[in-house]
Amino acid sequence: MNVGEDVFSAMSKLQAKMQGKVLVVDDDEPSRDAMTALIKGAGHKAVAASTAHEARARLSDEKPDVVVLDVSLHGVELLERLRSEGNDVCVIVVSAVNDVEWYKYAMSLRACDYLVKPADPDVLLGKIALCLTKINNGGPQTSMPDWWTRHGIVGDSAALLSSLRAAEYAASANLNVLITGESGVGKEKFARLVHNLSPRSKKRFVAVNCAAIDNALFNAELFGYRKGAFTGADSDRPGLMREADGGTLFLDEIGDLGREAQMKLLRVMETRDFYPVGDTRIQTSDVRFVTATHHELTKDVGDGRFRLDFFYRLKGFEIRIPPLRERTEDIPLLVGHFLSNNPAVNDPGVHPAVLDAMTDYDWPGNVRQLENMVAVAVALAKGGPLNTSHFPELAKKVAPTTSRILSPSRTLDEDVAAAERRRIGEVLKISVGNTRMAAELLGINRATLYRKLKKYGMPTPTSGQAS
Repeated sequence: MNVGEDVFSAMSKLQAKMQGKVLVVDDDEPSRDAMTALIKGAGHKAVAASTAHEARARLSDEKPDVVVLDVSLHGVELLERLRSEGNDVCVIVVSAVNDVEWYKYAMSLRACDYLVKPADPDVLLGKIALCLTKINNGGPQTSMPDWWTRHGIVGDSAALLSSLRAAEYAASANLNVLITGESGVGKEKFARLVHNLSPRSKKRFVAVNCAAIDNALFNAELFGYRKGAFTGADSDRPGLMREADGGTLFLDEIGDLGREAQMKLLRVMETRDFYPVGDTRIQTSDVRFVTATHHELTKDVGDGRFRLDFFYRLKGFEIRIPPLRERTEDIPLLVGHFLSNNPAVNDPGVHPAVLDAMTDYDWPGNVRQLENMVAVAVALAKGGPLNTSHFPELAKKVAPTTSRILSPSRTLDEDVAAAERRRIGEVLKISVGNTRMAAELLGINRATLYRKLKKYGMPTPTSGQAS
């Protein structure tokens, strides 16, 4: 059993501890009957619906705890209506198509999860169990804290759980993955999580920092070289592509890669073929590319520093890691984790005022800064309980910055709308009116983009829409 199977097995075991009422909505009779029988066999009460109209009646009459919703049956429209009515029932979306845009849109509508049909029985039952766990515990819970903690990922906030769900989906989708987030949020930890949850987990995870590679040595580092290819090449070297064959090649700080190197890597990503330096024989490597950056790549594309075609090749699936200031409810768990792993700690007590100050702090260095700060505090406290005197940095507030002064005569909603309209205009300019490309850059689907264009009275582009 590989690591991914071990995780899903642990999830499925949760279903034995809790039963609930599940509504299965699917117009495909064999699929609907199979899922209904599986759910009943696990001890849940299962009801089924074959049409959207029947589903709404079942929702009203049965009031299920969980809905397993097939998107082909106008599922997205049903989910949209539920959310617009304020119905927060836990919905697990299932689809016969492994489509990233469907996934993103479903998650934007607060779907609890997204599975590709035919769903593995243990996985589906595990997801239902997680939904029931959240309902019974009154909020989001992490079902496998030990697993995430082993990867250095600690927390149970909604923002973090959303990123973890995305990582789980990305692992099974076998697409290139782009991980974005500020420095210090833990992008490499998520990259390793994606690898270890994927079918490639038994092969190597090879990490390289693109900012540390000299452009002149890029080919030699990535593709290897033959003895005598250049001064200092005393023996053959396989290169990172060969080392990661069958596994994952993690390219950190991809935004710092020069345009010439971007072009070379783009071709390799498309074909998986390359030539070692000093060799005329073509080599092939089956690798999955996972990349990460703290850059705003859409801005770099607009400024000409980053190739648009390369950006799209990287962004098979994007995972955004939230900064610590967006998940401050995770700080007590993180502090406890760092203290438990510090051998110098004798008394792990933390004064409540410390946690209050941490919640108000802006955390420019994110989780990495918090870890370092706790280590310094432990040294200052000489292993004893921690108080505010051991955290001098917390007294230094980081002032919020903005590139524009907000008008005091406008409401917050008006300021947000103005910023959104301006951003849409910028991206449409970058994409030369191609609405599909613009929607992808904005992280929304085309239908949402059209609604926003109409909302803000912006003209609908007439060029490149079908591209």
